[in-house]
Amino acid sequence: MRVQVLRLVYCLVNYGFYGSGNSLQQLLEPLMNLLDGTRDLPFPSDRGLCQQLEFLNIITRSSE
Repeated sequence: MRVQVLRLVYCLVNYGFYGSGNSLQQLLEPLMNLLDGTRDLPFPSDRGLCQQLEFLNIITRSSE
């Protein structure tokens, strides 16, 4: 997803939608936050899937 956002920003800058230094400066903080990754969260569906698999393992072991 990050690559697509960077490509979009590149095209917007390249075609003049962001031409002034001030507008480019305003893009820096959101882009840096996007690339930083410290606020990234794991996929909640992955955690839920792991919990479901653990639950199924417990049920399977108890029925044997």
